[in-house]
Amino acid sequence: MSDFHQLGMDKNTVRKAIIKFRFICCLCCAVWWCPLVIAAEPVATTLDKLRALDESTRGTLGVYVKNFSTGEEIDYQAERKWYLASLVKIPLAIAVLQAVEKKDLALDDEIELQQTDLSAGSSKVPPAKPGARYSIGKLLQQSLEEGDSTATDMLMGKLGVANFNRQMRRDLGAPEFGTLRAMGALMERLGRGELLNSKHTDLLLSYLEKATGAEPPRAGSPLDRTCNLGITNTRDLGKSVVVVVCAEGFEKLEHAQHSFTSIAGILVADGRIP
Repeated sequence: MSDFHQLGMDKNTVRKAIIKFRFICCLCCAVWWCPLVIAAEPVATTLDKLRALDESTRGTLGVYVKNFSTGEEIDYQAERKWYLASLVKIPLAIAVLQAVEKKDLALDDEIELQQTDLSAGSSKVPPAKPGARYSIGKLLQQSLEEGDSTATDMLMGKLGVANFNRQMRRDLGAPEFGTLRAMGALMERLGRGELLNSKHTDLLLSYLEKATGAEPPRAGSPLDRTCNLGITNTRDLGKSVVVVVCAEGFEKLEHAQHSFTSIAGILVADGRIP
């Protein structure tokens, strides 16, 4: 304390000076270190954002994203089984076109509309009356572009459920089909020309490119479940990004679709979709 006394300070003044000095030191340290602490905080990943979105909804979401060029994947509940809803139209179309390539079917073959086909849901195939006949090519287009459940049922009836399941296991290599990852893998194989010839690959992708999106739940299906699929660069899937999303437990279809829009926003903002 003698040095401070030489400066004309008493003990109380010294004590106050020390306290003030310590406060200034602490303040300086806080100002110095705060930027470092902020910089060290982890940035929310795309997966974090998808999880936060899922937790903010009343339903449950699943997301699978794959960049076919880089191999980068985003997997949010993509390994669990989902009710794939209208997405089954894609492997069905592949199976039908495989049968066409094997000469078991032809695109101009006609199928007669049965009353049981209509009972599954509304149809956009005019005139949609029992006894009317439609070509397989027309039904494929309506099934994929318009999400027409009647056209889908007519194709399934022609191919046969047993044959479809057998082709799923044998040709599509998807014994566990029902996961979003399996759906993404199917699209990658399609784009790489492993499932169909180039002509039919281009035909199927052209239909998907014009697809109108998710359809309302069909009669007999779970009303609180829906799925959708999006692909960039459909003319060269080797450079594409595929996004497969499913939702369940939502009170209304539009609530699930709103979540799908939010998912797309996250993926675009994070540069996951070019």
